This record gives sequence, structure tokens and C-alpha cells, in this order.
Amino acid sequence: MNSDRIDGTAQEIGGKVQQTVGMATGSGQLRAEGLAREVGGKSQNLYGQAKDGLKDAADTVSSYAEEAYERGSVYVQQGAETVETTINQHPVTGIVLAGAIGFLLGLVVSQRR
Repeated sequence: MNSDRIDGTAQEIGGKVQQTVGMATGSGQLRAEGLAREVGGKSQNLYGQAKDGLKDAADTVSSYAEEAYERGSVYVQQGAETVETTINQHPVTGIVLAGAIGFLLGLVVSQRR
């Protein structure tokens, strides 16, 4: 809960009290001021709720992004270990694949110029 919600609730309650006093004393001006204060407090409270909602959403997105990054790191590391194991078991195949990949990259780069 942020300060806008707290201040807004306080203003809303204060406005209701002011309206009640205005009704008890027969003061239309006091009732009107109380109503305005109550409405202003409700608006401030709603603004605070919106801020809290946005903060919660941002925290959730950040958490999801962090988890995705961690999972991606694990997958990349597992892939690298698999490639390393395969190359250690079949070094000639690894050399041929590296040469083929280098050749294809060379073709792609030379065609862009």
C-alpha cells in the first residue's frame, strides 16, 4: 500500500465526516466541501491502487524474464556440453562440420556485399 492510497482514504473519511457535520449543522457549504473532499480522496485512492497494480505487473514481468534467462542459460550450457561430447567422440566429423559452417557463413557474408 502506497502513500496515495493512505492519504486518499484519509481524505475520503474526512470528507464523509465533514458532510455529516454539515448535515447536522444545516451548512450546505460544509456538506459541499465534504463531498468534494470525499471525491478527491476516492480519486487519490484509485490512483494509488493503479500505481500498486502497475508495480505488481512490472515485478511479475521482471520475475518471468529472470526465469526465462536462467532457463535459457541452462539450455545453452547443455547444448554446449552436448556439442563438446560429440566432437570429442567424433573429432573428424566435428572438423568437417566446422568447415562446412564456416564455408556457409562465408557465402552469406560475401553475398551481402
